[in-house]
Amino acid sequence: GLTMPKRILPVIQPTVTSWSWQANTFAILEAHNMGKEWLYSNYIQLVGNNFSNTVNIDFYPRGDVFSICPLFCTQKIDRSFLQSLKCNPLDFLKLCINNNCYIYAVLNYSDILKYPNIYHDSMIYGYDDTSQRIFLTEFIFKNKYSFETISYSQFINACTNVPPEQDFINDWRGGVQLIKVSPSYPPYYFDIYYVKESFGEYLNGIETANRYRGFKPPYANEVYGLDIYDLLISFCYEKKYDYRPFSVLKDHHTLMIKRLIYMQERQKVIDCTNIVNEYIKIVESLQTIISKEIKYSLKRNPQYMEDILVQLKYIKSMDAKLVKEIIDNIVEHKYYFSYQTIFYKGIMPSEKGFRFS
Repeated sequence: GLTMPKRILPVIQPTVTSWSWQANTFAILEAHNMGKEWLYSNYIQLVGNNFSNTVNIDFYPRGDVFSICPLFCTQKIDRSFLQSLKCNPLDFLKLCINNNCYIYAVLNYSDILKYPNIYHDSMIYGYDDTSQRIFLTEFIFKNKYSFETISYSQFINACTNVPPEQDFINDWRGGVQLIKVSPSYPPYYFDIYYVKESFGEYLNGIETANRYRGFKPPYANEVYGLDIYDLLISFCYEKKYDYRPFSVLKDHHTLMIKRLIYMQERQKVIDCTNIVNEYIKIVESLQTIISKEIKYSLKRNPQYMEDILVQLKYIKSMDAKLVKEIIDNIVEHKYYFSYQTIFYKGIMPSEKGFRFS
């Protein structure tokens, strides 16, 4: 088939910069200026645990977000099927990119980073025959979400040397996911009813995983919503440090500001200028905490940890107060999609699909 010498799919520095499945979802949708309705209806609840000697915090939805998001058409192909295609990895990559599919897969970075056993999930979004480079998003080059390139030969080595026990995507089935921006029909509308419920679950630390028992059982020993702060506070009391969970919190509140402005523009919430200003201060405090976490990791000065604890307790009480205010100020109505509009008026999903503002 005909391939172009260079093709780079749109990505942009995302609002949420934590976890591959979250950051890449935002990087794609925000680059297309699409899906605000879905992003702002979700990503309110947080879930946390202290597995693996740190505090892990993630958003809801979590896990296989590429399959959950109604703006993506996502295809999953396991490695044995890929191998049976007997297709050169580079040809396969170009075929995907030329069909507007981002590629999500685990790669082996041991040779590239000269460090044993580094397997990490990357998202490939382009290639360039002239420079013989692959474009991908990663966390492991700069210790934060970044746009990187690797050579063609490095890519072939990185994708062909992943043992099954390291191939953790697709619930450990391994392989690749191909992600194409293709909004579902009927379109997803901003769901103020669900948003209000989610704020309640966040405020009261309700186990959101119970909503999804139809798909999978909840993990044991996880906490939700505002209870995340207590997990972080006890983590700090143990003199442990890791700036990453604070980074997730900062992303959460940065997104909160955008959501509230969006809601206010659409009269979904009574004036919340003061709430937005308070969240701006919270985001600044979290940036200070992140800096102190990094300083503490270098200097172990107990004063840093004491400062962090004071700030965290204050942020928790402010966050609770603000969320209560938001719930009280929401202008609520329940939205249902009417099947009649699709079938009885003869409006079937068109080939072009639907585009939202």
